[in-house]
Amino acid sequence: MILKFQYLPLICGVALIAGCSAEVEGPDRFPVSGTVTYNGEPVKHGDILFSPDRDKGNSGPASVAGIKDGKYETFPGKGVIGGAFKVTISSENPEEAYSEPPFPPYETTIELPHEATTYDFIVPAK
Repeated sequence: MILKFQYLPLICGVALIAGCSAEVEGPDRFPVSGTVTYNGEPVKHGDILFSPDRDKGNSGPASVAGIKDGKYETFPGKGVIGGAFKVTISSENPEEAYSEPPFPPYETTIELPHEATTYDFIVPAK
């Protein structure tokens, strides 16, 4: 139960900050979309948090994307800046309110181009 909501405050905070910002000049942001699978099946519901990897010299805004039926897409105008990212993928089972998530939060690092792109994630089995 606790794992299910472990990253919820972080994701909500990033979404709140991103959603409340006015037309502010900043770095160019690019949409990212793709698929997310676990055990060969599409992840039904979850979230992806893209955090710039400061250890690799990338700084700037984070981005969030919702996962629905194995597909995700960053929000319009709220994509990534490109470069190295730490990615956290979390999943939940919306049909069963207090059930364990299908998998614990999965973290990985990726490199994204400075343009619109597609990136597919395969969450490894437990």
